[in-house]
Amino acid sequence: MILARTSREKLKAKDIDAFLILHGWEELSLDEGQRRGIVEYRVHPNDCKNTHKAPLWPAHEAARIELSGQQFKLVEQEGWALDSGVGCFDGYLNWVRHVRSPAAGGRRRRLKLTTAFDRCLGAGWPSVERAEEPPELRAEVIADTNVVRVWCVYCGCWHTHEKGTPGPTIIDKRLGHRVALCKADTPYKNSGYFLKAVIYETPLYV
Repeated sequence: MILARTSREKLKAKDIDAFLILHGWEELSLDEGQRRGIVEYRVHPNDCKNTHKAPLWPAHEAARIELSGQQFKLVEQEGWALDSGVGCFDGYLNWVRHVRSPAAGGRRRRLKLTTAFDRCLGAGWPSVERAEEPPELRAEVIADTNVVRVWCVYCGCWHTHEKGTPGPTIIDKRLGHRVALCKADTPYKNSGYFLKAVIYETPLYV
């Protein structure tokens, strides 16, 4: 039984830029983009130190690569294996579509990555190590609202929190601790997490 919002809640087009920025993807400069003849593009975090030779991805394709990479890293810890025929670029996977189930009776069943992710989410990620201390997650402050949101890799969706009142640590854009909103028993469920704003649009904080 799935106890949480699942990966089938597609990442909306209007949220893709924020999703990519939170996970370290970069745009090339306008001059570099014009030189390479590409209008909409992103550079994978692994390639950001060598952008002139990096593969460039349209934003929607970059989001697929990032999301499937997150999901595969997690299901792999639960015993799922990478299906054959998946492309790989300098240490990162190019959009994983299918995986093989944990061996049972010597056989591995081929399933969509999203299906495997949903099954592991429903089970609460039993093999993923629980951190003793709350991690710090990169967050987005929504302009002109009291809302801040963070992408939860374990639930495969956004968690939305109140931004709160500015405090003495606001200079470094740390927003304090939050109780995790995960409905399944994820690694964040007991510890919660600290938020650090990396997309900061609200005039109050500028």
